[in-house]
Amino acid sequence: MKTDVSKIIAPIFALVFLLNFSQVSNAQTFTATLTGFVADSNKSAVAGARVAATNQATKAVFATQTDESGNYTIPFLPIGEYVILVELQGFKKVASGPVKLEVNQTARINIEMSVGEFTETVTVEDIAPVLQTETANVGTVISGSTTNNLPLNGRNFQSLTLLVPGTVTPSVNSFTSLSPGAFGGRPYVNGNREQTNAFLVDGISVDETIDNRIGLKPNVDAIAEFKVETSNTSAEFGNVAGAVVNATIKSGTNKFRGNVFEFFRNDALDANLWANNRVAAPKQKLRQNIFGGTLGGPIIKEKAFFFFAYQGADQRTGGGITRTVAPAAWRVGDFSSVATPIRDPLTGAQFPGNQISPTRFSAAARALFANTNLYPLPNRPGNANNYVTTFDNKITANQFDIKIDVRPTDKDTISSRYSFAYQDETGTKGALPTDLTGLRHGRPQNFVFNYTRSFSSTLINEARVGFN
Repeated sequence: MKTDVSKIIAPIFALVFLLNFSQVSNAQTFTATLTGFVADSNKSAVAGARVAATNQATKAVFATQTDESGNYTIPFLPIGEYVILVELQGFKKVASGPVKLEVNQTARINIEMSVGEFTETVTVEDIAPVLQTETANVGTVISGSTTNNLPLNGRNFQSLTLLVPGTVTPSVNSFTSLSPGAFGGRPYVNGNREQTNAFLVDGISVDETIDNRIGLKPNVDAIAEFKVETSNTSAEFGNVAGAVVNATIKSGTNKFRGNVFEFFRNDALDANLWANNRVAAPKQKLRQNIFGGTLGGPIIKEKAFFFFAYQGADQRTGGGITRTVAPAAWRVGDFSSVATPIRDPLTGAQFPGNQISPTRFSAAARALFANTNLYPLPNRPGNANNYVTTFDNKITANQFDIKIDVRPTDKDTISSRYSFAYQDETGTKGALPTDLTGLRHGRPQNFVFNYTRSFSSTLINEARVGFN
């Protein structure tokens, strides 16, 4: 009798797949986990109690049951405030006050129940997670209120990573770029190079592949919060020697909420640079506007929600600057004003009187010196910083994020987000006609689709797909 091997192997692979996903693990998670122990007044385990965590913003309920040892775990909870309700026939119900859950947090909440009427409810207002004992991670959570309320030059969220112990940078100005894409600074963490960090948004990497820069920087008004883990990160965040920066985008709630903003800078409000004052150069130009807004709310109350964020940036810089150009005498070979002897590289002898025949100049140099439109003459005395001129640069950037969250049943949670940005950085006028002006374009995109299914109190599967 022939046996079809594929019919045997396929169920085995399916079983292995389910067993792997049934573990309470955080595969680069941006959610939180609630765990704890339920006991009676004698400190004995209470088995079979229903533990439900209700999100206060969406009223979504995530429930499980305690096992025979009185332990419970609810993984993959969207960050936010939750109220916990524990109930079992023969005991009074126990309800907690609001408990705030953060990105990639495992919060332990132990509950004590008292024998009594099932219809009675005991409310424990001052309840909080016990000291972090579930993991050895060392990190800091930066809340959305911090990202919104602190003044950020350039509105780059990664500049807040410098608030975390163990982070430094040799270039603070690199954190002020208006670009939403892969330009700008990253922290040096615990002595590691800046390329050893990993940045994630909603569990999907936003690192670019050339220098491991931050490929997409979300609008700070769109960020719910982010966590900077600097030591003892778990194996799920492999290939990281520095920090893991794990951000999550805001979600809609049962109420419509939003904001609009405009951040304005102008050189009329600025003093001149010390370096400009030293050489009597005029103040540089700055016209900068960062504007946008957010809006979130219900599509179907307690079932489906949306969140949208937009940010635009427009910057014009330039103004006065000095350059050094060759004086008229030098262009015809007269270097008599130079005290240092100038020697002939062919003979080693000094040119008489520091006079060099223009025929010794290259044809390109003679053509350049002859064209004052291409290579202008000095417009102020001296041999250094003797040409005062202007330059102009412009940056235009736009970015948006849209996120949809759906809770079709008590066992299913679906979340999807798409982020897109583009920026153009152009040097419109160089200080000299011979200066090469810059031109940079960026079109970062990031997408994630996340589906969590609760099969039972001991079996939960999270599937995530994304691209960057």
